[in-house]
Formats: sequence, structure tokens, C-alpha cells
Amino acid sequence: MAGHHIIVVGASAGGVETLPKLVGGLPENFQGSLFVVLHIPATAESFLPRILTRAGPLEAVHPKDGDPIEKGKIYVAPPDYHLWFSNSHLRVTRGPRVNRHRPAIDPLFESAAHNYGSRVVGVVMTGYLDDGADGLYAVKKCGGVAVVQNPKEAMVPDMPRNAMRIADIDHCLTVDKMQSLLVRLSRKRITKRQVKCEEIMRFNMDSPSMTPDAMKAKFGAPSGLICPDCNGPLWELKEGKTVRFRCLVGHSYAPDSLLCEEGVALERALWVAVKTLEERSTLLRNLARRSYELHQSLSQNDFEEKARQTESDAALIRTMVKKLGIK
Repeated sequence: MAGHHIIVVGASAGGVETLPKLVGGLPENFQGSLFVVLHIPATAESFLPRILTRAGPLEAVHPKDGDPIEKGKIYVAPPDYHLWFSNSHLRVTRGPRVNRHRPAIDPLFESAAHNYGSRVVGVVMTGYLDDGADGLYAVKKCGGVAVVQNPKEAMVPDMPRNAMRIADIDHCLTVDKMQSLLVRLSRKRITKRQVKCEEIMRFNMDSPSMTPDAMKAKFGAPSGLICPDCNGPLWELKEGKTVRFRCLVGHSYAPDSLLCEEGVALERALWVAVKTLEERSTLLRNLARRSYELHQSLSQNDFEEKARQTESDAALIRTMVKKLGIK
């Protein structure tokens, strides 16, 4: 296949409604293959292949690791597995979460860019935060075509907007216009040479871990931030307009995703503090009751006062959680 035959598509919130519209307008003799990542909970069963198969003439499947790539087929990342390419082979593996997700969009896009270069079309669609933005940057840098859903049409515009902010976008379209574009690109003969991709980090889901010495040699000193997933040090990686944070294990975050995960970690820590204070208050009141039974009035008053102060502290933290707007 001489055209842009590798079509990588990323979506999150709103994707179940949007993706069938995209594939439903593609012809039976479509010259490319589609590879789709939709953010989905790890324990949920995915019906997306069935939905996409019913939407149009192309068959959609959850691939297995090492499956060959067939023209005119849609490959959907299974729940809790990354979908990516390695040496032009299709890979389906578990590994560290990227941008809080597994499957994540960036590994699919970046691995496609490194393996197929100018033959890739990257499409970022509706969704929250910024997964897919760095990946689309890599697609464009390696000579591929960068496409985003028009944020005005997207059910959730964050992902297309963040991709537009980072990558040099070729097309910003509504879904109905994307269909004819993908057909045209898949048939268009590529004349420009394949560009070698020189990213500062490639997602290698087979061996994502690195030693501290290797990280320091490649990326310099750590940032001073802590990975919300594993509590290890984070390195800040910069290239062009992109900024990414990566830990020794391989957890990786774009800025908005890191802020969101830090918010989740902060909420968790605050609720642990509330629980601990409430347990302490219960213990103090039990001790106060025990002091009363032993006619130790001074100890009883001390315990009662400490219990009231502890309950006040717990209430203050509850109010803090609401003011921070953590959900």
C-alpha cells in the first residue's frame, strides 16, 4: 500500500458516540487500516468492535499481540492493554499507564510515527485532558498527517484543543468531512521521503523501566516532582512545544494529565487525614468515658477538649476539599 495506510485514532469522553460516525462513512474497499484507542476502565467489557462493525462495512476487532495488519480492518485496543507498533508489528501488551490510561493514545501514535513515518494519519477526537497531543506531534514530525476533530463539534473539546496547541495541524474538520479526507489520503501516493523521527523518548512497552543512572545520562537531573502512581522521581522531558514527565518505571504524563492525577492523589491524602482524625476523635472520647468511670475528672476534660479540637480539624479538611474543587 503506497498511500497513508496507517490511520491511528484516539478518543475519550464522547468517543462511543463519535467513532461510529467516523467509520460508518468509510467504503468497503477502504485502502487503509484503522487503529483505535478509546479510554475505557480496565475492568469494563468493551463492545466497541461490535458497535463499529455494525456502523459500516469494515470489520472491527480486538487484536492479539503479534497479529498481522490487514487492509480495510479496524483494530481496537482492548481494555487494560496498550495498542502499539514495534518494528512494524502490531503489539497488544500491558505496561505502565500513560497519561493516567491503559490503553493510552500517545503510545499508539508515537510508535506508528516511528515505524511508518509519512504513511501515518493521526486523528485526535473528543475527550478530556491531553492524551494524544504529544503523539500527534510525533506523527507530524515524522512526516505524517495531523488531523483533529473541530473542537466546536466535539462533545468534549479538550483533547483536540491541546493537540492543536502542540502540533502543527494539517486538518481541523467535522467528523462527516473526515471520512472523505481519510479515503483520499489512503489512495494518495506518497512522494515525499520518510522522515526519521528523533524524539527524546520513545514509548517502549516491552522494557519501559530505566535505571536512575540511565535516566540521568539521557535526561539530566530529576525534576523534584514525584510520580503519583509509584512515588518515584519524575523527569521533565522537553522538545519543541511538548513537555512530558516520566518516572523510572515508565509512567508518563503530559502536563494536564499530571495535574489531574496530582489532584486525585491530593484528594486521597486529604480523605486519609479526615479518616485518621475521626478515628483519633473516637479514641479520645473513649478515653474520656473511661476516665469518667474511674472518676478522673481532669483527664476526662483533657480528652474531651482534644476530641473537640480533632473533630474541628477534620471538618476544616472536609471544607478544604470542597474549596479545592477536587472531584
